[in-house]
Amino acid sequence: MSEDNSNSNKSTVNAEIVEEKTTKNSSHQEDSAKKSDTSFDFHKFTETLDKFFNKQLPSLPTNVKDVLVKIIPYLNVVGLVIGVVVTVIAIPLLLVTFQFLSLLGVIISIGSLVFAGMAVKGLFDKKKQGWTYTYYSCLVSLLSSLIALNIAGLVIGSFVSGYILFQIRSYYK
Repeated sequence: MSEDNSNSNKSTVNAEIVEEKTTKNSSHQEDSAKKSDTSFDFHKFTETLDKFFNKQLPSLPTNVKDVLVKIIPYLNVVGLVIGVVVTVIAIPLLLVTFQFLSLLGVIISIGSLVFAGMAVKGLFDKKKQGWTYTYYSCLVSLLSSLIALNIAGLVIGSFVSGYILFQIRSYYK
């Protein structure tokens, strides 16, 4: 009889362990669901922008897109050179004039220049990575405009760059 009692106790203990593991797993899944509900989903954000710029706004003609895809790598290189020159000139001037928000904006824009530099080869090769780095460069540039309180640059820049960028997205594989 003690053997039956021992088996019964083992079964009860095993059932409690399984129930505890199940409870922990379900609470972990609930926690993960809560985190994902409140976290920022970058991929979903990008797809929302894609839908806005490609579905809700009029599409550019194909021949215009073709021309843009051909000239954007060159425009990127020119913009990169101009951006580096302006940054080298702006940082000392902003330090001397104590314009710290603008200085912070320029420092953040260095990140945009880095992404633009990383995008060059991919843009010439029509690779998805080139488009992606250009997208990141635009986002960092928008952040820079926001920090520098350049609202016109933020609004106009985000709309124009976003529209063009998402209109030609399908050309990069």
